Amino acid sequence: MNVSTDVSPNQRRVPGRTGPLILAGLGLILLLAGVGWLAVDRMVVDQGSVTLPTTLAGLPMSEQVTGQAALAKIERLHGKGFTLIDGAVAHYGGDSAILWVSSTWTPFLAARQVEAMRDRIAEGRSPFTPIGTREVEGITVYVLTGMGQTHYYFQLDRRVIWLSVSPQLAEQSLEELIHDLREGSGG
Repeated sequence: MNVSTDVSPNQRRVPGRTGPLILAGLGLILLLAGVGWLAVDRMVVDQGSVTLPTTLAGLPMSEQVTGQAALAKIERLHGKGFTLIDGAVAHYGGDSAILWVSSTWTPFLAARQVEAMRDRIAEGRSPFTPIGTREVEGITVYVLTGMGQTHYYFQLDRRVIWLSVSPQLAEQSLEELIHDLREGSGG
């Protein structure tokens, strides 16, 4: 029995070519690991970066929760499914105003979170009644009523903000909040 060992030049294995391919593969793995590490490092740096105004409509902050504890409170209300990297919840004047701020990786993700909130509320199974939207300093603010308060929610950069406030303080609180967050006291 005669076995043919004829191999075309295109099928011939060239010694020494697998080593560089293995090294290139390892380099790619290390590069991806480095990018992943930077992303995790950025997430850790962002933790605790959400800062809130110390007063709102003349009301002093009476309670504040930040970081993972705040994210847990936010997820209890809105459910999981959003990529949140930081958060803060503050009460002003007892419960006259409550401010919820969550932070995402990008403005795009924050916009998606606002859209999802808007769509869920529009389904009609929440305690909130949509009143409409309005523009405040170039920001689209969603206005709701419910549970005896006025509610506002909106996106500002990578953050999503929800403010629940007594109707008497609603306008003043919203204007002050947007001004304070834009001036940099909002992380």
